[in-house]
Amino acid sequence: MRSRRVDHVFLLLIVALVIPACGPQSDAADPGSLQVDNLSDGRTSVTGFLVATNDEIRVCSVLLESHPPQCGGESLIVEELDLDSMRDLHQALGVVWSEGLVTLVGVLNGDVLTDAHWQN
Repeated sequence: MRSRRVDHVFLLLIVALVIPACGPQSDAADPGSLQVDNLSDGRTSVTGFLVATNDEIRVCSVLLESHPPQCGGESLIVEELDLDSMRDLHQALGVVWSEGLVTLVGVLNGDVLTDAHWQN
């Protein structure tokens, strides 16, 4: 009877360690949504992770831990952003990304942030 109890405790310990490691990882405080603020001049400030491919640039609520990272969660397309003006970007296999949160300012039209620039 005693060894069965030890087996159950061991199994519960393994489950407790494995389950939290199964989901996507992120530095975002709320991985479900982007931080979007309307500014007084009609522009919008958006904070999230930046992921740029050859096809498009996105700001995302979650940075998926693949190599290279991918955009996850809620996201917006970003247009007219000069990536060369930004600091601390990483690049691999044709993808450019920020490991930390960035704040972009531009004009929000639906799910597209245009005339975007990095707010440092």
